[in-house]
Amino acid sequence: MKVAICGALGFVGTRVARDLAAAGHEPLLLDVAPRSPHPLAETLLRRHEFRRCDLTDPMSTRIALAGADAVFHAAALGAKVERDRPWETAHLNLMGAVNVLESARREQVSRFVFASSAVVYGDRFGTTAVAESDPRPPATTIYAATKAAGEDLVAAYGAQFGLSGLCLRFMNVYGFQPATMVQRELTARVLERVEAGEPPLIFGDGSAAFDFVHVDDVARAVCSALTADATGTLNVGTGSATTVRDLVELVLRETGSGLAPEYRPGGASPTTLRADTAAADAALGFRAAITLPEGIRQTIAEFRNAAEPCAA
Repeated sequence: MKVAICGALGFVGTRVARDLAAAGHEPLLLDVAPRSPHPLAETLLRRHEFRRCDLTDPMSTRIALAGADAVFHAAALGAKVERDRPWETAHLNLMGAVNVLESARREQVSRFVFASSAVVYGDRFGTTAVAESDPRPPATTIYAATKAAGEDLVAAYGAQFGLSGLCLRFMNVYGFQPATMVQRELTARVLERVEAGEPPLIFGDGSAAFDFVHVDDVARAVCSALTADATGTLNVGTGSATTVRDLVELVLRETGSGLAPEYRPGGASPTTLRADTAAADAALGFRAAITLPEGIRQTIAEFRNAAEPCAA
């Protein structure tokens, strides 16, 4: 199966491409340019076809998707960018989703998987796990609005044109990310400061709790979704919530650092967000396999390996 990956050289896309190739599929790498700070991208570009793609251009998108059997759409500008570039975030995320869906329809793609996000659930103040059937609150950020709209577009193309589509609501995805990546998640930013000998920053009291799921588990869920028949939306998470404070302490412990976190005003509201994972288990046979301590150790090892100077 040839799978077009929109955002193939990004954080999640690189891992999905790697795993698809390992399973005997043919990843088709779609991105804005044939370069990425992620070291895995260099290997992928040597081994697999790359097509430059401007998702805001309908013709560029359709040409890039030609010949694909399935699509994984993960290209988007995220929460770290939207405040400074709201128009660009909305334009790329919304028009990109429309153009990819329309190109998939016209190219008669048999399967479509959309990378959605836990941000569609908004702030949660209870301890109950969020389920796919829970109502989506009104979006409070541009990024959340585009992800909710993307889910609706996938559902509409399924209802109107019969496109087999599934939206995966990723919880807080973590794992190794180079410091030069623009959109980096919390764990990567904490680890970078600790390894540089700087105290990790906690904004607020650190009591906000999230479902941290390793990027390799996320890639495994995507690969399963691409070959499954399930439609609608599914959560991808661990089912457990960890506070920001405990996450930082775990990074400090696993790195062997003697630093103490530095608390600053601000930060997230006292949210507790964890996924109900029963539906993903039933539909895809997916359960997260990497515990948070294991994932943090793997992330540290990859970070340090990438930081080692190459032999002369």
